[in-house]
Amino acid sequence: MLTWPALIEGAGTELADAVLHSGARVLAFGAPFPDPLVHDVAHETVTVWTVEPGAHPPEGRASTGTGTGTRTAAGTATATPTPEQWSQMAALWRGTGITVLAESARDHASWTHARCLDLRGRVVATASAQQLPGPVTGSGARLLVCAVATSADHRNRGAGARCVRAVTAGRRAAALVEAGSPSGRFFQRLGWAPATVAHLYRYDS
Repeated sequence: MLTWPALIEGAGTELADAVLHSGARVLAFGAPFPDPLVHDVAHETVTVWTVEPGAHPPEGRASTGTGTGTRTAAGTATATPTPEQWSQMAALWRGTGITVLAESARDHASWTHARCLDLRGRVVATASAQQLPGPVTGSGARLLVCAVATSADHRNRGAGARCVRAVTAGRRAAALVEAGSPSGRFFQRLGWAPATVAHLYRYDS
């Protein structure tokens, strides 16, 4: 769940308390939650990486979402993944230790999903982005890139980078990188830069 603690007040504080202690992963932009609310909730900071508008326009040929594609085809940020493609994307996420996106994200208007297909039409790389109701504090970006994954036999071929460029489509965007993750080097190679931090909470009962 994405939150902006500075905007929460009144009855919203009680709701935030319930969510924070539900076991859900709660991401806070801007100021962290006050200590009395999260004194028993595990907390870590994550780095917010950003890219400026127009820095990296989409490149390469895009798949249609239902075609066979090629080994160098870039995913498209407009076509909704088919249920079969979504299943393959979820397998990539699980295989790389990424939390699988909710099924509702597949065709929701706030989400775009890019993927690269091999010659057999199988998804070998993917990236997703969500249009947020508010900016990622400290970055100005309302587009949050996540769920970037590439199959083991297609890494270092630029497929993941093409998917990221497809979902951002030249717009200002942000991505979250946990401490110790190699994703920071990946985004750095794409011309992104660290801008601020966010706060990740998870309650373990």
